Amino acid sequence: MITTITSFIYLGGPEISYIGSSTESSMVAVGSAIELWCIVLDENITVNLIWHDPRGNIIPLTSVNETAASTIIMAMGSEDFGNYNCVADNGFGIDNRTITISQGGEITTHHQMQ
Repeated sequence: MITTITSFIYLGGPEISYIGSSTESSMVAVGSAIELWCIVLDENITVNLIWHDPRGNIIPLTSVNETAASTIIMAMGSEDFGNYNCVADNGFGIDNRTITISQGGEITTHHQMQ
């Protein structure tokens, strides 16, 4: 007797589980430094993480591993306030989240799965 066993592994896109910043206060002053974090749930497949600034430029990462990436903006200028976007891509899908940094305003996050 021949028995065939078939297994299926679902390889879906990554899911960003957390996006945040080092700033506890809702006030972000010009000239202050801020660190941004982006963490994904997927631990089984390598995920590429990229941060984009409000102008759409890629920001160099200060810390990165298989499931997390952070970047530091050393001195916030007036042109640095706006939406920062973290993009997670594992080759099977993409997820992104946006954090809004406002001068003297609140820090808010937005989520959009693709």
